[in-house]
Amino acid sequence: MADISFQTGPYTFNYRVAALVEDRGRYLLTTTPEIDFWFLPGGRVKAGESALEAMSRELQEELGITDQDTQLRWIVENFFTLGGEQFHEIGFYFVVSLGPGTELIGQESFTRDPAWEFRWFDLAAIQALDVRPKFLKWKLAQRGQGVSHIVFRQEEQDYVEI
Repeated sequence: MADISFQTGPYTFNYRVAALVEDRGRYLLTTTPEIDFWFLPGGRVKAGESALEAMSRELQEELGITDQDTQLRWIVENFFTLGGEQFHEIGFYFVVSLGPGTELIGQESFTRDPAWEFRWFDLAAIQALDVRPKFLKWKLAQRGQGVSHIVFRQEEQDYVEI
């Protein structure tokens, strides 16, 4: 199955899932050597795959996690530029609760595949990081319930919650 990502006019369109993995007030973020910012674990949805199936697959591929509870939290329309390329991304962001005894909880940081670095950050540390999308700095601190629809435009550095 192919990733749902394609060129349309001046934009690259992505359909993505992301994991809000939280443990004792810390959130799991990731980065790679090619970029200089942090983001949530996850990835692109494949053709024929539901967002929930994609989230389960990404957690297995990136973190080796098979025992988790996931709940949809945000549907995000994200407009941004990266490396001179314009993106229009639709993202489903899931709160992920790890099963008891999951080994990742006890690790401050770890690597996978060997280029992916994962690290736990508390909310104060996240405020000092370059985190993308930037609305995460504000939204992670809010303890809302239910599903929200967020529109974020990178150039405006602000989001609208619908």
